[in-house]
Amino acid sequence: TAAYASMDPAQAAAAIKKLEARMYKHAQNLEFEDAAKLRDEIHQLREQSLR
Repeated sequence: TAAYASMDPAQAAAAIKKLEARMYKHAQNLEFEDAAKLRDEIHQLREQSLR
């Protein structure tokens, strides 16, 4: 998203870490659709942070 575009690498790494924790929590609770949405968001953030 546009919010991720202005992040520096350290901010992006911290955001990814938080999103991953939420994703794993959803997976543990068998909330796979929510976990998949976060997985996609993490992927998008990683792609933007590499640019």
